[in-house]
Amino acid sequence: MAYEATKDQYLASRGANLQFRNAFPVVVSDTEDLPIYAKALKCNAAGTLYILPVEAYKKGILTPVKWVAAAGEVIPGQVARVFSTNTTLSAASDIIALAD
Repeated sequence: MAYEATKDQYLASRGANLQFRNAFPVVVSDTEDLPIYAKALKCNAAGTLYILPVEAYKKGILTPVKWVAAAGEVIPGQVARVFSTNTTLSAASDIIALAD
């Protein structure tokens, strides 16, 4: 079976408030952005993350923001990068990016 655009009622409805359409494991890095900016992050384990919000990044602010997450928590903000320094969640399955 193949993907059918005619069955995809949300194809033209992209936006920050719409549910995710793509998901991938996050590779933490102090220098590399996510391949697609996430509209949210799903944390499969408890721990601390240092994130770069998209809007701050657009304004040239590169200061990491600390987020203490519970296992199963969804961080409901757009994220460009998850820094490796001081982030305690580092296994590929620990953080999942949710994106368009």
